[in-house]
Amino acid sequence: MNDACDGETLSVSLTDASGTQLGSGTLSIPTSAATAFTVTMSPTPSAKLTEGVHVLINA
Repeated sequence: MNDACDGETLSVSLTDASGTQLGSGTLSIPTSAATAFTVTMSPTPSAKLTEGVHVLINA
């Protein structure tokens, strides 16, 4: 992740085939040089039903 995103909020939502949200989560992007992050989803979505992944970095 680009250093310009440090401290920003990463939002993730998962949707089914009809566009209905199955779960979502947020994470404050750390200032470390990490390239992977874990976002806790609520409620826990079904991987089987997931058709869409939406990611937004709120600047």
